[in-house]
Order: sequence, then C-alpha cells, then structure tokens
Amino acid sequence: MSGMSSTASYLAGWRSLRQNWKVLLLTYGINLLLAFVAIGPLSNLLAMSIGRTTLGEKLSSTFDYTLITDIIRHEGSAFNISLAAMGSFIILYLPWAVFYQGGYMTIIRSDKQRVELKEFWRGGAEYFFRYLRLTVYTLGFTLIVMSILSKLLVNRIQPFKLESEAPLMTQFWISIFIFLTITFFVGIFKELAKNLIAASDRKMISTANTLALKGTLKSRAIFLSLINLIVLIVIAALYFLLRKIIGSYLIPAIILGQLFLFYRLAYKYVRLASYYYYLKPEPMI
Repeated sequence: MSGMSSTASYLAGWRSLRQNWKVLLLTYGINLLLAFVAIGPLSNLLAMSIGRTTLGEKLSSTFDYTLITDIIRHEGSAFNISLAAMGSFIILYLPWAVFYQGGYMTIIRSDKQRVELKEFWRGGAEYFFRYLRLTVYTLGFTLIVMSILSKLLVNRIQPFKLESEAPLMTQFWISIFIFLTITFFVGIFKELAKNLIAASDRKMISTANTLALKGTLKSRAIFLSLINLIVLIVIAALYFLLRKIIGSYLIPAIILGQLFLFYRLAYKYVRLASYYYYLKPEPMI
C-alpha cells in the first residue's frame, strides 16, 4: 500500500468534495427531512401547549420538569405519538446513514471529477448490505466493550466503603479514556474496511475486514484519523463558542446549528475520501 501522505490524502478528500458538492446538498436535504419527520409532531405539541405564554422563553434557559409532566398529563396520547415519531427517526436514519456512505463511496471512487447524482443512488444500493454488515459488526463490538467497562466499574466500586468520590471519578475517567481510544481505532477500521470492501467487489467482506484490521494500527492511518478528528474538534469548539455568544437569539442559533450539521456531513465525506486516497493505488484482494 503506497498511497499519498496523510496530509495530502486529507486535502484530496476536500478536493473531491468541492468537485461533487451537490451530493452534500442532497444528503443535507434528506437529513433535514428525516429530522423534521422526527421532531415535527413534538414541536407542534409544545407549540400548542405553550401557546403565546412566556414559558417557551423560560425553557430556553432552564428546564422545567413541571411543564413536561403537565403536558404528559393533559396531552398524553399526543405526547406518546410524538415520541413514537422520534423513535421512527432512529429506525429510518440508521439505514439511511449506511446507504449514503455507499453513495459517497461510489462518487469518491469515480474517475470523473464531477459525478452525476444518479451514481449516488446506484452506489448506495450496491454497497448497502455489505456496509450494513460492517456497521452491525462494529456496533456489536462497541456495545460489548461498553458492557465490559461498565461491569468493571460497577464491580470494583463498593459505595458503602467509599470515603470520597475520588476513586469513583478516577475509574470513570479511565473508562471514558479507554472507550474513546477503542472508538477511535474502530473508526479507522471502518473507514479502511469501507474502502477495501468497495475495492474487492465481493459479497463476502471477511477478507476486506482482515486487511482493514491489519492496517488500523499503522502510523499513517492513525495520523490521518487525527487530522480529521482535530479539525472536527476545532469546528465543534467554534460552534459551541458561537452558540454561547448568540445566546437566546433564535434565528441565528438555528442558522448556526444547520451550518454545523452541514459541516458534519462534509466531515463524513472527507474522512471516507481521505482514506480512499490514502489507500490508492487500491490493493488487490
């Protein structure tokens, strides 16, 4: 594997996105639609319950449990329907998230600088089930790690013998650090595996997963992931800083939130594309 350097791969990922920016508008629009389907009923319920009172303004600064309990008491059926709609968002979003990664992959792998959007739909369908299996594997592994860490934390702490909360907090932060570290390397594995699955053009993904696992601990792959992550952290920090400055101004806060959503979709494209250029020329599987 003798692809570009980590920095060059990252910049090539942004170049690919700049050439195919229309796919970002497409995925943003569909994400926005799914979010509207999820929170629309709850937003309408809150609007009808709060009306033109000042409670909405108070809720923007502090959370009022009594208001929520009143809504549940008087609008129980509507509240349950709203929560069901939010649950349906998760059911809809997970397959969509897998699908658009396949669409991204097809556009990234194309020899053309600008790819027609119909290729996005073709690629999403082509890679869907293989990427879905990859997602299930990595999600299952992550849940197992979380379960082990939580059991270790619970079993080692005896609350009635604690003289202070310091040991509990220490173990908590150690567990968080271990979990984030494992998640970081799982992320590298996933991006490598997605590219290798696409390169192999086979229904079985075991060979691609094995190669991805071998490449996960390579310094260049780790450095590329760090570049992507550091830029994400900087943008996120800037977002939260601006949110704090904006305060309760509704329209600027909404615009800023949508810009951050737009960036996160761009981040996912660039991250995937950067690993494509990192691996190029493609390995023979």
